[in-house]
Amino acid sequence: MVVEWQQRDGAWFALVAYIIETDRVLVQQWLSAELLTRIG
Repeated sequence: MVVEWQQRDGAWFALVAYIIETDRVLVQQWLSAELLTRIG
């Protein structure tokens, strides 16, 4: 899930949150928008 968008030096980044089910851990991580795939 994308929590926040941010533009840095002309490039877009997304703060994403996802669950690692086997470890029961919620992870938040900044990723370059180029690594994301649009759905829907």
